[in-house]
Amino acid sequence: MDSNKIIEQYLAISNSVTQTNQNEVKLENVKPIGDVASDQIVFWGITGFAVCWVAIFFMLSKRVRFARKEIAVNIKVLHQIPCKNCKFYSSDPHLKCAVNPSTVLTEKAIDCSDYTAKENKLS
Repeated sequence: MDSNKIIEQYLAISNSVTQTNQNEVKLENVKPIGDVASDQIVFWGITGFAVCWVAIFFMLSKRVRFARKEIAVNIKVLHQIPCKNCKFYSSDPHLKCAVNPSTVLTEKAIDCSDYTAKENKLS
């Protein structure tokens, strides 16, 4: 019984909607698109885009500056490593140092207790 009432109400509503003309339908509280200033939309869109890219640029430039400082510090430390002048150092990629293979060419090798200078081959 309830389904019959629902169907009757649906048919009544659909008949009343089809009988109304488009001229009779009133739109209230609806603003037309033309009221929004398109110049403002363009201005704020471009401004927001520019601000985002400036922020990204500053973040990346800060990272680049930090990375350069790290590289400079690492290069200064690498010049202090004496391994290449050591008697036990070889340029073999499998075993660079016969005495301390785990610390060769690292910061730990700066104070290596097994460091022995190479002998001159000219003598």
